[in-house]
Amino acid sequence: MMHGKIRDRRAQVIRRAKRYRLYGVAGVVGLTVLGSLGYGISRTSIFSVRRLVILGASSTVQASIGSELSSFVGKNLFSLDSNVVVSRLERSPLISFVSVHKSLPSELVVKVGVRTPVALVRATSTSFVEISRNGVVFQQVLAKSAPLLPQVCVVGTKGFGNCSAFVDPLSVGGRLPTFVLGALAVAQVMTPQELASYRYVGVSSTGGLYLSDGGGFVCKLGDSSSPKAKLKLCDAMKEAFGSSGGPSYVDVSAPANPTVEPTSWLG
Repeated sequence: MMHGKIRDRRAQVIRRAKRYRLYGVAGVVGLTVLGSLGYGISRTSIFSVRRLVILGASSTVQASIGSELSSFVGKNLFSLDSNVVVSRLERSPLISFVSVHKSLPSELVVKVGVRTPVALVRATSTSFVEISRNGVVFQQVLAKSAPLLPQVCVVGTKGFGNCSAFVDPLSVGGRLPTFVLGALAVAQVMTPQELASYRYVGVSSTGGLYLSDGGGFVCKLGDSSSPKAKLKLCDAMKEAFGSSGGPSYVDVSAPANPTVEPTSWLG
């Protein structure tokens, strides 16, 4: 005769085995149902992209982005890879960042950051390229429609000249050389009055910065430190000397001790 405890233990083992088999069957059924549900979701038109919402851009840029993303319309929202959308838009130098959000049942929300120009560089005799604050060349514009921004140029031993060309060929999507970036630090803090007053921001081959009004008045800034303070000094000294036949070159590279020079200005 089987001992009672052994019999109870055996019955417990049998019940546990049956329970595990039931769990296994339920798991297989559940996975099958989920798989079928997922397949159904991936095939149904309910979750197809029917509307693109583009935020953070002008109507013109929105239209361009909409055209670029038109191939995603009709795609299933769940199977659509957001990273593909991001990489597609980040190929444009005009776009600084992209984020993508899926809004059920059928909306794809795309938020973008659009670069804004702080300076211009002459590209051809009739056009400029626009430069962002971190030196990205992101758009070419006709000279007649270019925004009121300072022109950045590299000055030589003879001075600014007409600041008509840059030392290196520039292409949209590229970046300015590192030694020129100081000019952008100055350009982006210039007031509207200073933008109207100073046409050029020049950079020497060693990185020294200069402002010119295009009419012979030049203000040496030195490096890109304390740009606002140096600009105010340039303004004051131009008002005092530049329009009254006085010195055409002033040096504010040491703001505590600004100087004037009657002749040679580059150095």
